Amino acid sequence: MLELGEASFSAHTRLGALLSESKADKVFLFGREIEAAASYMTGKAKPFFYTDNIDKLSAALESFLQDGDLVLLKGSRGCALERLTEMLTASSSAASSAAQKEISVAEAKNVS
Repeated sequence: MLELGEASFSAHTRLGALLSESKADKVFLFGREIEAAASYMTGKAKPFFYTDNIDKLSAALESFLQDGDLVLLKGSRGCALERLTEMLTASSSAASSAAQKEISVAEAKNVS
């Protein structure tokens, strides 16, 4: 929503209100513009994390997420959230690789 100009603050505040009422277990907010949403969410029941540092966001996500969790990344192109892709898919890839190895071992045992 970097493109919103003067409407950015009110749009991000409204987003904070919507996120506060969402069914998400936790909300992770990233970037300077989204600070209005974080300000709105402060003191509300919904757990959230806010930063404008991509490394802190990555670390927070990595410590919170578990295999099988659903993650929605939404941000302006300027946020370059694709920088999180490797971290978000690493554990999934490792789990998939381990499962593939287990299948191969089971198939080998069935062949003998």
